[in-house]
Amino acid sequence: MRLFNVAYIFSFILLRLYYSDYYIFLPFMLNFLIYWFTFFKINFFGVQYSSIAGDKLQNSNSIRSVHYLFFIKLNQIFLIFFFIYIYLFRGFVDTIWWNHFKLSNLAFGLIIVLLAVNYLYLYIVKANSLNSGTYKFDYFFALINLSNFLPLIFLANTLFTFLFVLEVNSCVVFYKFVVSKFWYNDSKSTIKINNYAFRRLLPKNYLNMLFFQYWATFFSSVIIMYVLISYIYIYGTTEWIMLNLLNEITLKISYHYNYYNNIILSAMLLFAFLIKIGFTPVQLYKIEVYKGLPFIAIFFYTTYYFLVFFMFFILLVVYYLNSFIIYWWYILLSIIVFGGIYVLSLLFDVNFIKAFFAYSTMINSLGFICIALAMLM
Repeated sequence: MRLFNVAYIFSFILLRLYYSDYYIFLPFMLNFLIYWFTFFKINFFGVQYSSIAGDKLQNSNSIRSVHYLFFIKLNQIFLIFFFIYIYLFRGFVDTIWWNHFKLSNLAFGLIIVLLAVNYLYLYIVKANSLNSGTYKFDYFFALINLSNFLPLIFLANTLFTFLFVLEVNSCVVFYKFVVSKFWYNDSKSTIKINNYAFRRLLPKNYLNMLFFQYWATFFSSVIIMYVLISYIYIYGTTEWIMLNLLNEITLKISYHYNYYNNIILSAMLLFAFLIKIGFTPVQLYKIEVYKGLPFIAIFFYTTYYFLVFFMFFILLVVYYLNSFIIYWWYILLSIIVFGGIYVLSLLFDVNFIKAFFAYSTMINSLGFICIALAMLM
């Protein structure tokens, strides 16, 4: 009987430890399973069996096709549940999953702000009358997955975890760009003038968008991976607190030992971030990406998606790795000065409204960098 009690207590402790490592991810995984189950169910009912076609699946035009507003409303419902779940964790500080994720009031507050911005975006999209024959639900399914996984970036406690979450979201973003080809519908279009030029230009912009987005994501991920391996070799860890502490000790004990290495690594990390979001002075490829996207995708990309990564970058510079500012202070200052002048010189020479949106976003981002540097002075 005593042996049974000991085994029961031991199993309870193990179950408690297992639950304590994964309880924060339960709603994310539950939403992920519900989203994908619903998506595959809808695709299954979207095809029908036809014995005349030689036992082949054919696209069905039956009345059971689901409107894209279904995914928008489903996303709004789960955002409300997310908001309540995250709000109940305020005041709770802990590290989970072997210190790969950290729960804090700062992270919860930023996630709540992002959930509100995401809900506002969905409300604006739903309030506008969009053509259901042009906008497919695959695009909004990708938005649901981004809404589910992007907040995890602010819970990352190491550079390795950040890179892992970043790659998951990059795959979803690329899928969202692939299914964003819905600018034009021959059967419902009212455009009668210069139809040939219109249809000839859009596939070119679409392919350019996929090409530049893929290689920009690839090179930025490779650079961040190199910085990650270098930090593990130098410091033995990539946890934010330990990196900050060890760098402070290095600066006080042996100033010139890792100084130049850290300058190169910090510059590479900053350059990878600039490539990832298409910031100046490497913003020219982002213009091609914007040209190949519809306006609704640009609206999401310049508001919610861009806000997530830029907020995390400011958090990284100001809070997580504030001791590394000695390495990239002059780099950020040169980007503000020369990048601002370069963007302003190009801003008045654009005749494409999507390119204008890209440059205006970069100018606003320069203002955010100025605020971040002012907070560090």
